[in-house]
Amino acid sequence: MQRHILIIGMPGSGKTYLAGYFKRRGMNAYDADKVKGLGRWVDKKGRPAKYAHSEVDEKWISEHNWIWSGRRLRSLLTGNRELFLFGGASNIYKFIGLFDKAYYLKAGRRLVSNRLQHKSRANSFGKSKGQRKAILNGMSRSYQRALKAEIEFVDASLPPKQVFDIITKHD
Repeated sequence: MQRHILIIGMPGSGKTYLAGYFKRRGMNAYDADKVKGLGRWVDKKGRPAKYAHSEVDEKWISEHNWIWSGRRLRSLLTGNRELFLFGGASNIYKFIGLFDKAYYLKAGRRLVSNRLQHKSRANSFGKSKGQRKAILNGMSRSYQRALKAEIEFVDASLPPKQVFDIITKHD
C-alpha cells in the first residue's frame, strides 16, 4: 500500500524535530529543507534569489518566496511507497493533491517565537528579530490557508509521541 503524508506548519512549529523523531521510530521521514533540489528562494517574479542569512530581514522575506520544485517532489514521492514529508513552501498548496493526507502543525505565537530563538534550533532561519517578526506576521495567513484547504490540524504543543500517534494512526 502506498502512503504519502505531508506535515506542514510555520517555521518553529516543530517540523524538523518531528521528522527526526519519526525517523528514529523507523518511519521513512524527511525534513523537506534537507531534500536536495526540493526547495529554493525566488523573488516575486520567480527568479532564483541568493539567500545570505545575514542580509535576510523582514523586507527581504516580503520580497521573496521559498518554493518547492514540483518535478523534484514528484520524483521523491515516486521513489518511496511510504513517506512522511515535513516542510513548507509558498507554493505548497498546489501539491496537496499528491499526498494521501496532509496535517498542519498548529502552534501559537509564543510557542513559535520561543522555538525560533531556542539555542538547540539547528535551522538559522527565524533566529533574527526581523525574520521572527515576518514569520509571526504570516501566521494568521498560513492558518487561514490551511483551514481553506481543509487540512487536519495537530496541536504542535503536544508531546512528540502524541503527534506521532495522531499522524500514524490507520484510518
